[in-house]
Amino acid sequence: MLEGWNRGLPEPLTVPVPSSFNDLFTDKDSREYAGDFWYETDFFVPGEWTDKDLDLRFGVATHEATFM
Repeated sequence: MLEGWNRGLPEPLTVPVPSSFNDLFTDKDSREYAGDFWYETDFFVPGEWTDKDLDLRFGVATHEATFM
């Protein structure tokens, strides 16, 4: 796991979602990358949902996903 993840990404990029990470770049290393990829987003949960169960669906987490 990335050390210091809770301080945010060191050099974040804004990318369209959904998309293929490899198709967003033209350099060989990015286009052929096949390792871990860190995705971060914010979302709003209404106050009236407090103390209720909330299910999040990650449709393309193919290897591993951790929700923190």
